[in-house]
Amino acid sequence: MYELNEILVYGSSGVCKLVDIRKEKFAGSPTMYYILSPVFSGQSTLYVPIENTALSSKLR
Repeated sequence: MYELNEILVYGSSGVCKLVDIRKEKFAGSPTMYYILSPVFSGQSTLYVPIENTALSSKLR
């Protein structure tokens, strides 16, 4: 598990900062998410579900 303020690379989104880890409910039941802020594009926020291995495995 990653920690807050870590710098990560996420897929094709590039270098991101982990700004929060929290439970969100977008569709269905609440799920834990890594909340990422791309370092070179401050206008977007990425929500990566922790339990979805296909998506969370793109973090390095």
